Amino acid sequence: MPEPKLQVVPDAGVGGLLDDPWKALRLTPAAARRLLPAAAALLECLRLRASGEESQQESAPAAPAEADRLIDAAEVASRLGISVEAVYRRHFGFARKLGRRTTRFSAAGLDEYIRSRERA
Repeated sequence: MPEPKLQVVPDAGVGGLLDDPWKALRLTPAAARRLLPAAAALLECLRLRASGEESQQESAPAAPAEADRLIDAAEVASRLGISVEAVYRRHFGFARKLGRRTTRFSAAGLDEYIRSRERA
């Protein structure tokens, strides 16, 4: 008996995946990449709330900007002039854990980090 073909889910946004997270497996790769920053921010907010930490508006993670994208450690290393290993050893606030062995970094967070280092 042949396996049924999965239907591709049109762009629904993170909210559209909350009722049935398994739909994410049927997203196009491009749609999944577009949703990652918003999903990472949502996950971080949920972790803060679940831990019982009281968060002030100014200490809550910033909502991802439209232009924000997730980049890999090699790009962070290149922009900072350090090794990939050094990127993983440091605990950058703009790092986003996407899985057990997958970490990506907010491009907007890296830009802010670089600006803050230039001011110091």
